[in-house]
Amino acid sequence: MHAYVVFRIPHTAEGVQSAWSDAFPTLQKAGYRLNGKPAIERYSGLLLQQGLCELCMPILRP
Repeated sequence: MHAYVVFRIPHTAEGVQSAWSDAFPTLQKAGYRLNGKPAIERYSGLLLQQGLCELCMPILRP
């Protein structure tokens, strides 16, 4: 089973770009390590209606 840290972010070019830039240092600072699987940008209808999307970063379980 894969584990992910999910960042809920503004669905704008700036929001997505900022999330990608900030995700790696944020995870590292929190003590998480990536597991080598691909990260996922997730867009669902309900979130998009709220102007949001998600960036899912695959992590190793502690």
